[in-house]
Amino acid sequence: MDRRKASLLLLSLVLMVAVVVSGREFAEQLLTQIRPEQRYISRSLWEREGDVYTTVAIYDTPAGKTSSTFKLTLEDGVISDIDVGIFTKVAAALRLQTDFRETVSSVIVGKKLTEIGKVDRVSGASLTTGAFNEAIARLQEQLDS
Repeated sequence: MDRRKASLLLLSLVLMVAVVVSGREFAEQLLTQIRPEQRYISRSLWEREGDVYTTVAIYDTPAGKTSSTFKLTLEDGVISDIDVGIFTKVAAALRLQTDFRETVSSVIVGKKLTEIGKVDRVSGASLTTGAFNEAIARLQEQLDS
């Protein structure tokens, strides 16, 4: 058996044990940790109303597609506020996205949009952070054009 098949077999076994021992929520958390790649689906434009910019990010998770809204307030190019809307009903994803929403402002508020770059994983929410990074890159492109 080649290494890839052996790795997939081991991964499958670990996931089955996780489901049996701790239930689906633990398996979803485990999948999030072992499958960090992500496909960002939405490339929607940010809508502007005064100093407030809003977009919807749709992205893949182990439990299926999910979405978040990101609403930024920019004052002279500096982020003064952020609001994150959450739409998932999957318990593990809801907890991670809620932690992201509660923590992301401490990471970006007070910084210039042009200085943010890629935000590191926020509160363990790697998929939401990835979607946020893609959305921020899109906003920067949109403002530059």
